Parts: sequence; C-alpha cells; structure tokens
Amino acid sequence: MKHLRVMLMGVVLVAGLGAPSTVAWAQSSSTARCLHFAETGHNVHGVFLAFYLSHNGTANLGLPLTEAFWEKGHVVQYFQLGRLELHPENPEPYRVLLGLLGEQFNMMDPPIDPRAIPPAGNPNFRYFPETGQVISFAIKEYFDKNGGVDVFGFPLTGLRFEAGSFVQYFQRQRLVWDPADNSANKVRPSSVGQIVLDKLYAADFKPRVKMPSDWCDRVANAGSTPTIAPYTPFDPQNQLNRITALQIQAHVQTRDTARTGPQFVSVTVDDQTGKRVPNAALYAIVRSQTGERFFPLLATDGQGKSSFSFEIGCQYPNMMVSIEVFGFWGAVQGVGRDYFTCR
Repeated sequence: MKHLRVMLMGVVLVAGLGAPSTVAWAQSSSTARCLHFAETGHNVHGVFLAFYLSHNGTANLGLPLTEAFWEKGHVVQYFQLGRLELHPENPEPYRVLLGLLGEQFNMMDPPIDPRAIPPAGNPNFRYFPETGQVISFAIKEYFDKNGGVDVFGFPLTGLRFEAGSFVQYFQRQRLVWDPADNSANKVRPSSVGQIVLDKLYAADFKPRVKMPSDWCDRVANAGSTPTIAPYTPFDPQNQLNRITALQIQAHVQTRDTARTGPQFVSVTVDDQTGKRVPNAALYAIVRSQTGERFFPLLATDGQGKSSFSFEIGCQYPNMMVSIEVFGFWGAVQGVGRDYFTCR
C-alpha cells in the first residue's frame, strides 16, 4: 500500500470571543457543512449530510439518533431508519453507504421457482437475480420512488403477512404495506436504525447523548464553504491518479482557547507536486480528556479544500485537544495532526 506524506500545518480555531457576532462570521451561501437536529439533539456533518440531503433523508433515514462514531473499522452514524457508514477508500459514489441493517432480522427466503420469474419490463413486478426474489405492486412503487437498491438493497424475502400487514425484508430495510390504507403512507419503512442501536448500545452510550449545535449554520468566510467536487474516476491515464503523497495545509488562528465557542477547521490538500487535489476523502477525530468525536468531512472541492466546525466543549482548564485529519485517495492514505489547549 502506498502512503501519503500528510502535513497538517494548522487548524483555524475561533473561540473565547463571547457572542458569535464578535466573530467575522457569514451565512453559508453554498453547500452546508453540517446541520443540527433539535428534535433529537444531534449534528450531521460533511459527507453524511450530503448523502442525507441527496437521498431524501427525512423519509429514508429519519432523524439522527447519535453523533458520528467509530464502529468496527468505520465512521458510522445511526438514524431512526438506518445507519450511514463512511468508506473513504472507495471512489464516489460509494464512499457513504447505508448499513445492511435489514439483515439483522435474519430473514431469508430461498430463490423463487424459475418458472415464476416475471418477464423483464413488467410494470408490476421486478425480479432480482442477485437474491432470487421479486418485488411487486405497492412495495415496488415505493422502492422505485425512494432510492431503490442504494437505499434498500436487494430483497431478501418475498412478501409476508405479519401482524395484520404485508412486510418484505431487504438488505437495508424492512418495508411494511397496509393494503387497507389508501394514503400516501400505505408503505412505511421500519425503524431498523433504532432497533439495531438499542440492541447494540446502552441508552447512556456517549454518542447517543444530546449535543449542542456544532455552529452548523455559520462559516468563517463568505464563499469559503466547499462544494462537492464532481466524481473523478480512478483512471490510470488521469494525472490525479498518479498521486503518491499529499500535503494537508491549514492555518491556526489561536492555540489557546476559552472553554466554549466555535472551532473552525480548514484543510487544503495538495499532491506531491504541489497541485491541488479534488475529491480527496477525509475524516477527522477530535480527542480530549472528555473523549473522542468523529467528523466525516466533505471531500475536497475543485480547489482542494474542505473544512468543518464544532463546539469546543472544553470542560477543564489547560486541557489539551488534539485534531487528526485522515486523508484517502483510493489505496493511498495519510494522517495529519495538530492540537490546542483550553484556558
């Protein structure tokens, strides 16, 4: 595996300045870095937010139930209806994936009889050779309108009747259909994210604890919010795919902060020749005496830039807070570090 030379030169830290109006903040006019959901008290950052907004997150994922955290080798975040996973080593559009929580129900039917396979193009039925199952009618309509395989995965079972409703199990979801309901909600996703979260983690698990807003609606400078760069395939003829090292440069405004307020982290990614690198995948870990926080960052934009913000949350004077930024370009990886202290 190739490794990147990653230099985190600094992090812009803005804190200890009282009310936000004393800082030169400006409303974001571009892609949002994060959103705070007051209903559950959690923040959704970077590429997780981008996936949420582009995949009808309100309907397909519901509200966030945790902050992002580390689970079995990946940065993940639980929502009422699913779990987002960051796979930064993948090319787009496969860096953020929905977890296979539908498989947690351990429901699997054998493939249907080949004689029952519907013809291709049938408007009421669709056959999936990957699992040998069929979706039909209201389930098929809902599946097609709400993201298809990317959101639900492949069907694992045929249509079943459970507790007065028809249900069908998918790799990522369990859909429920009430034929007596003529409303737009006749097909409903199940709360698989809530079910699996409750199964795996206690109610006082730290990422489940409500958090303040990570200053999500504000950015340091107008126009500095990164946009999501177009997907650049790993084409060996493309100069960007010859990257062997990265330099991650940022600027520290202050290393000694007050105990509350916003932090602003700005990252610029160059390759070994000094050229800016778009679409580099990134995530960050902020560590202190009070624990760790994970941030799935937006990929670098066309100028090789990304950034994120968070509430400082210092609980002790003289507490050191370290920041690690991990960069990925396919199989090439690297990490940069910086820190600040709380007055």
